[in-house]
Amino acid sequence: MTSPTPLQRYIFRIAFALVGIGATVIASTLEPLTTYFGIALENGGLFTGAFFIGGTLGIFIGGNLLDRTMSRRVSVSGAGIFGIFLFLMILIPAHLAIIGFICVVCIGFGYGFLVISGNGLAPRYNPQNPARELSAINFFFGLGAIIGPQIANIAFTMGDFRLMYLIVGTLAIVSAATFMYMPSIAPVQKSETAVKVVWVSLIPFGVMFFMYVGVEMGFSAWISPQLTLAALADASTGAVGISLFWTGMTLGRLLTSVIAGKIASETVLLGGMGLVGVGVLGVLIFPTTVGMLLVFSFIVGFGCAPIFPLGMAILNSRYTQGFGAISGAIIAVGNSGAVVLPALQGWAGRGLDGGMIVSLMAIIIALACALVAMRKPQAQVTS
Repeated sequence: MTSPTPLQRYIFRIAFALVGIGATVIASTLEPLTTYFGIALENGGLFTGAFFIGGTLGIFIGGNLLDRTMSRRVSVSGAGIFGIFLFLMILIPAHLAIIGFICVVCIGFGYGFLVISGNGLAPRYNPQNPARELSAINFFFGLGAIIGPQIANIAFTMGDFRLMYLIVGTLAIVSAATFMYMPSIAPVQKSETAVKVVWVSLIPFGVMFFMYVGVEMGFSAWISPQLTLAALADASTGAVGISLFWTGMTLGRLLTSVIAGKIASETVLLGGMGLVGVGVLGVLIFPTTVGMLLVFSFIVGFGCAPIFPLGMAILNSRYTQGFGAISGAIIAVGNSGAVVLPALQGWAGRGLDGGMIVSLMAIIIALACALVAMRKPQAQVTS
């Protein structure tokens, strides 16, 4: 297997910031997007759902491809699909909402390829300390997610939210060229004795990721409407709320990358979930106070920081062979939460707030599943 040089590794991490920007591209433009297509805001979760339906398919298919083909094909294809369909979003007339939904699904598909190419390859780049490498690429994911809402603000200032799709689409094409510079990593060779995963042993992980990813995407999608609808803040303040969430996550992942290997991954993951619960509860207690909502948005993002990368690192420590398919399946299940929970939050909010009670219930369930998953010994296999 050809390993990347240190320079190539950093270039890959920086390019992975595109995934963070991509995670916010629909959430940051949710209100003008629904208005453009004549859809009620409370049904705006259908757009985030469409994005993550595509993302789920992309992650599942991309994860299986990483175990069967050279990695560069997945990375370059993902960035190309992502960029092309963002360009197409600019051209869709307002009366063709169904075409808009289909296009968003395709954008999500490219996003899914990018997510799995980063999280599937990181452990192979640094097999001695996969938690640190996963935290590092997700740190750049957070940087991208901070930048994303600010790109949306530029588009709002220019008077057309679709300008964001043009800017991010261009960045995606540039990233596709960047991924061509990366060495193409071959799949991990299988041993002569076939290893079969007992998938039922991964159910606690699956439910945990389902709930957690739903909270991450649901909170980041609906904190802006919480600010603008319940607290009567302006659209720019709503975008600041999203940026503070991702700022908290980015700083948290920087800290996670530093302490990885020094404190048990299980301990940090559970602590992060507890902090998320505190932050979401704070939003429910102070639903109309702008300053408090901004503070709790940061806290929730900071608490979210270690959950995904350390959860993946724990999985990688239990499974090496077939990790592409396993991580693809688990992340796909997690992305299903990003389809379901944001839509539920929209309905719970009824166009009046962000429906944050859904996030609180979901993180409680995720914490319960994490406690079960962390107490399990190494995941079972059969040969």
